[in-house]
Parts: sequence; structure tokens; C-alpha cells
Amino acid sequence: MKTKKPLPENVSLIFAKYLKSEGLRQTPERSAILSEIYLLDNYFSMQSLGERLTKKKFFVSRGTLYNTIDLLLECGLVRRYQIEGEIRYEKTKNTKPQDHLVLTDTKEVLEFSDGQLSKIKKNIEKLFNVEIHDHSLIFYGKRKTVEPANSTTLNKAKK
Repeated sequence: MKTKKPLPENVSLIFAKYLKSEGLRQTPERSAILSEIYLLDNYFSMQSLGERLTKKKFFVSRGTLYNTIDLLLECGLVRRYQIEGEIRYEKTKNTKPQDHLVLTDTKEVLEFSDGQLSKIKKNIEKLFNVEIHDHSLIFYGKRKTVEPANSTTLNKAKK
């Protein structure tokens, strides 16, 4: 399977080490699934990932797809989200957890980071004497409709 951009070397190494630690082989199917995921710039579903592989004439069973995603979740190369009742996945960018705003009217998913959340995390760690290694925060909302500046003035004047 041809790829447009090479798979980051550290991603391949992380997956290879994880598979070895679990006594599993690195198969062409697993490598193809990982490569395809890291070509994506946004969220994906299992169905869309399977369709992308099929369009590239790389056929994998549903079982292989689901099992490989589970392995990628376990080793931290993929994250899973439930957005508006649908399961979506994204590649990790070897960064801190990202928080999300889901616009329910447009199905847009916006990522953000806020320093206040790291303060909250530290407070929770201290309060419960734990070390938090990951978190997920999703806000749901709609864009506000913005009326033109003069519309309220015009509506009041017509009455």
C-alpha cells in the first residue's frame, strides 16, 4: 500500500515494542492499518477506516480492524471518543490530552487546551493522592446565531 507521507518512526517503534511485549507479531495488516490512521488529519470511524483501506485495494477483515484498533488504544497510539452517540477515533500526536468542543449542529469537533485544566488536575491529584495519566473532556454546544448589528434597531423601528 502506497502512502503519501512516511509513518513517524517513533510510532512504528512504539507499536512494534508493544506487540513484542504482548507476544504478538507485527503483521502487514496491522502495519497497513497503523499507516492509514497516521495519514488522517482528523477523526475517523471504523467504517471510514475500512473503506479507505478497501479503496486502496488493501482488504482486512472487520475482526482484524477491531483487534488492531484495540491494540493501538492499549499502547496509546489511538484515542477513542464518543461524539453524539458515535464512536470516533483519532491518532495521538504524542502530546498532552486534548479537550474537545463538539458543535452539535454542524458535527464539527474543535480541539482546545486550557491551562486552568492542568491546575484542576493537580488539585485532584493532591486531594485524592493519585497520579492522573490521562483525561477526556468534551463540551457539546451550538454556534450562536449572530444578528447583524442594526437588525434589532430595525425590528424595533418597524413596530
